Amino acid sequence: MLEATSHRKKFGTELFLQLIYLLGQGLGLLAVLFAVELRNEIKDSAIGLGLSLVATNDADEISCVRF
Repeated sequence: MLEATSHRKKFGTELFLQLIYLLGQGLGLLAVLFAVELRNEIKDSAIGLGLSLVATNDADEISCVRF
């Protein structure tokens, strides 16, 4: 009888740890999805504002920026 109780405690602990791990994985996935959505929002805002990339002729000299 004592042995059966010990196994139940082990099983409960393992199940709890697996649920915590699964929760962590879900939160990690949500963080990635949020980052992708944020990137898309920034891109759409930049397009809406008419912003464009700025190229330089000489990367060593920042004062050579051309528009």
